[in-house]
Amino acid sequence: MRDTLQLLLANAMLLRGTEGEPVADFRRAANMLSLLGGVAEAPAEQTSNMVELMNLPNGLNASDTAQLIQAMLQRDTAIPLPLQWQVAKLSAMAQHLSNP
Repeated sequence: MRDTLQLLLANAMLLRGTEGEPVADFRRAANMLSLLGGVAEAPAEQTSNMVELMNLPNGLNASDTAQLIQAMLQRDTAIPLPLQWQVAKLSAMAQHLSNP
């Protein structure tokens, strides 16, 4: 996928996936690669691939997940570092693209 996006001079972020879908895993720093105009940026250094687990919902159902996301948005629950890193990288890419 990286090679194809480079040939297309694409702006993209690649994340390791499961069954073809990107995965946001609270427990791990994502294996991310960003491309701007087809140029791949080196992945950011991260001090650890594993993070301290927070109080995750007992189940993987939609209701528990929605409640956890709502608690994060309301700042009642901390946002895990791996998700913060992904948001920071996407924000930096968006800013770069809007101010060429």
